[in-house]
Amino acid sequence: YHKGENIMASFVWLNGFLGSKIRDNVRIIRIDSLKRRNSNDVKFEDIPCVYWNRLSNNEMTRLSEGSFVSIKGRIESDDDIGAYILVEALEYLLPPPKNTNLF
Repeated sequence: YHKGENIMASFVWLNGFLGSKIRDNVRIIRIDSLKRRNSNDVKFEDIPCVYWNRLSNNEMTRLSEGSFVSIKGRIESDDDIGAYILVEALEYLLPPPKNTNLF
């Protein structure tokens, strides 16, 4: 990938926790990382996501931070945010966990 170059990848499906908004229509999803030192070591990756209609008042931006969701979409790129997931389908799974330091 080179900055400014359009990329298109196949279908992406992931589950994770909604994080903070980094722009009006861009939100972080925090997923469990495979980069662990041992089975007790928990690490997360933060991935920028844009809802397909790109409006600032969509379902993804209205859910609470920490909500557990399932996202289906594809990887795209933008000069400002780099690679991101273009969310085509979002399913709310669980409310934010209580007493956690996820964010």
